[in-house]
Amino acid sequence: MENKTIYCPNCGSKIAASSVFCPKCGQKINVTVSNQTAPNPAGSSQLANHANNGNQYTNQQQPQYSQPTSSQNSNATSAGNDRNTNLYLTFGWICAVISLFLFPIIFGAGGVVFGVLLTKNEQSRNKGTILIVMSVAIGITGFLLGAALNS
Repeated sequence: MENKTIYCPNCGSKIAASSVFCPKCGQKINVTVSNQTAPNPAGSSQLANHANNGNQYTNQQQPQYSQPTSSQNSNATSAGNDRNTNLYLTFGWICAVISLFLFPIIFGAGGVVFGVLLTKNEQSRNKGTILIVMSVAIGITGFLLGAALNS
């Protein structure tokens, strides 16, 4: 079976013909093509018409390819960062609260780890710092509470 490829209409990257989105720029691919030729980044309208061998652009002008702007790149990765931020924040606070009642060192450390993961993203750095401080404080409180109940 032949592995067919096409080119992204946004960035010109070579992608699988069965792709729904471009893995490089995130552009939605809504064309099914067989035997598409290499892209023409200059956007030339002169096309070689080889007996209409399945090329979608026969008798048409090829699309213009441009480098995605930084806002397009940030929009493509923004959804992934927001999802990770919310997951890290949720799991970090769950670990911090559990550390008050159960295994304070382990779950407190878990809250700190999620806080550190949050500080790697510039937009969630403050949330990560707060989570680290609170995880340590709640973990110490849980440790002291457990020591007081056991004595």
